[in-house]
Amino acid sequence: MPAKRAFLSLFDMKLLLTVIGFYSLFFSNGDEKRMVAWVIEPSSTLIINGASNVNQFTCGMSSYQYADTLELSERTASYIKFSPNKLSLPVVDFDCAHKMITSDFQETLQADIYPEIGVSFLSLNAASSILPGVTSYDAVMLIELSGRKKEVSVHFDFWEKSYSLYNLVGSKTLRFTDFEMVPPSKMMGLVKVADELTIDFNLVIRPL
Repeated sequence: MPAKRAFLSLFDMKLLLTVIGFYSLFFSNGDEKRMVAWVIEPSSTLIINGASNVNQFTCGMSSYQYADTLELSERTASYIKFSPNKLSLPVVDFDCAHKMITSDFQETLQADIYPEIGVSFLSLNAASSILPGVTSYDAVMLIELSGRKKEVSVHFDFWEKSYSLYNLVGSKTLRFTDFEMVPPSKMMGLVKVADELTIDFNLVIRPL
């Protein structure tokens, strides 16, 4: 029994240090003028899921090959605000695992006119979490599809992936019509894509 209590104490201590580490990295009340930033690592992924009346489809980027840094301009005990930023994701980098679906995806997003999907982080608010070792945040983000922008709220979970690397994982369901787009249809309307699509974010970040 004493050994078991010792194990639990070590586990609880590790969890406490992890939570304290998160807040010291991003919600420190120390020198508020000290800039903190996140580097988006290449192992980050973004996946868009959709469905038609025939089947489901997934279009994703296998890795994020662009050097982006998110700078934190304001910090309090439970809130951070980001400096102006934009993650630009080339539409042609998304693979839907089927040539025709990939082509339809690019056509729907008007890739020839608007070649990039834009993702901007505006702010984060600390939220409650029931999972050990996981900190949750509600993010305010700006999503840009086909040249049209929409401000959305996205719930993220945040945990330590490995030494000096962290996972920021969230999901958001949107509609084509939110961006004034018409869901594609094929074969004279026999195959219709649903209006809803879900964006899954799996960001690997390295604090500076």
